[in-house]
Amino acid sequence: MFGIGAFVLPGPAAGIAGPNVWLAFVIAGLIIIPGSISKAEIGTAIPESDGDYLYIERALGPVAGTIAGLGV
Repeated sequence: MFGIGAFVLPGPAAGIAGPNVWLAFVIAGLIIIPGSISKAEIGTAIPESDGDYLYIERALGPVAGTIAGLGV
C-alpha cells in the first residue's frame, strides 16, 4: 500500500495542488486503510507465501483463485 508513489508523486502533485497537497495524501491514506487492514488480516490468517491468493482460492474456488493469482 505504501509504495513508490510516496516518493515520486509529491513533486508533481505539489505543482498541481499547491500547498494543499498534504490534504490529498491524507484523503488517499484514508481510502487505503480498509484495503490495508484486510490485506494484513489475510496475511495473518494464512501465513504462507501468496496468502491473499490462497485465501481467495480456498474461499471462492480455483477459478477465482486463478484470476486473483493473475491479478497479483
